[in-house]
Amino acid sequence: QTDAIGISQSDQAITATINLADNMPSQIVKENLGKNVNSEYRELAPVIAPDGKTLYYTRWRHPANVGFSKKQDIWYSELQADKTWGPAKPFPEPINNDEHNAICAIYPDGKTLLLNNVYLPSGEMSKGISISQKTANGWGFPKPVAVEGFKNKSEYAEYSIAPNGRILLISAQ
Repeated sequence: QTDAIGISQSDQAITATINLADNMPSQIVKENLGKNVNSEYRELAPVIAPDGKTLYYTRWRHPANVGFSKKQDIWYSELQADKTWGPAKPFPEPINNDEHNAICAIYPDGKTLLLNNVYLPSGEMSKGISISQKTANGWGFPKPVAVEGFKNKSEYAEYSIAPNGRILLISAQ
């Protein structure tokens, strides 16, 4: 059984360590971010942009979600001058489509999203991950990220990117 896999472009071996922040609370405390973010629908998988000014998250079955079945769509909220989160806005198509959409991580540059699933030109999805680059005209069509030799026996997986943007973390079967 493999518990964790680290993939890096470096020739240096990856040392598995866990660095905890000082003064971490012993219990996780949920915080309601206000009506602009928290709704009667389920908000999942929050990701904060590196500059701390945009909160991305997944919203489940909201009426404004894309597609007939209104599955999971990506939404975002921007930090206001008074330090509250502004009105939630759905991400545009094609990143939000009729399938389950979620941001796994945002790169340190704030201009590259790591997205759950591989986006196909047909509008369908397959298992894996994609990246989308921010351009002057918005976010580009997601491109698949190929991980040589990676196979997942489950339909579920989680992905994240290390703070340096050079190590992909994968949780899969």
